[in-house]
Amino acid sequence: MSKPELLKFALERRIKSLGITRKLDGGKVMACWAEAVGPQVASRAQAESFANGVLTVTVPDSAWRHQLSLSRSEMISRLNQTLGSCVVKDLFLVAVPRRNDR
Repeated sequence: MSKPELLKFALERRIKSLGITRKLDGGKVMACWAEAVGPQVASRAQAESFANGVLTVTVPDSAWRHQLSLSRSEMISRLNQTLGSCVVKDLFLVAVPRRNDR
């Protein structure tokens, strides 16, 4: 086994012992959102939070929420493929109209 592999396993053990695996998973999910779903979706849908395997995503309106709900399983699959593990179990899509800046 090479030294980088040994370091990887040592870090994984330490992360588990500290109990921060879920927080790190959440950070990874948020960081890979745009890459996983592509620029068109990422420009309109924002990953807001991740807890217990559920990623909450805000969208600008109900029509866009409906459109994304049709590809929910594909987005989950892309996220998990990008992450390299089955971290995301579901997406919760929330329509949040953007306020006009006055």
